[in-house]
Amino acid sequence: MIWLIAEIWIYLFAAFAAGVGAGWLASPRRGSAAIDVASTPTDHAAAVEAPPAQEPRRLAEPEGNADDLTQIIGIGAAAAQRLHGLGVYHFTQIAGWTDAHARWIESQFGEPGRVGRERWIEQARGLCGEAP
Repeated sequence: MIWLIAEIWIYLFAAFAAGVGAGWLASPRRGSAAIDVASTPTDHAAAVEAPPAQEPRRLAEPEGNADDLTQIIGIGAAAAQRLHGLGVYHFTQIAGWTDAHARWIESQFGEPGRVGRERWIEQARGLCGEAP
């Protein structure tokens, strides 16, 4: 049994070395660490220009009692205070946002994509009884 292992390791090492050599020869970046930016794929969805951000309906003060915006996952106490400062107090306001409204809010927060990523609009629709 020992002699079998002694003979096989040589073949395994030779196969490994052949594989590394073939991979190196087939590599498109052989000998160059630079990446050709023109040949890298681009995100076509990002290339489509999004419509401009649009300011959503804002209130000077809440209509009745303000909703607890922290019930929306992703909105903590600090974010709720920032939304109040922007005139957003109710789930119905957030539920009525369009993508352009979300981009405006995100621009005010300095966090692009946050509203969609954390699904604020869908959560607000669920909290105010609308279908998401």
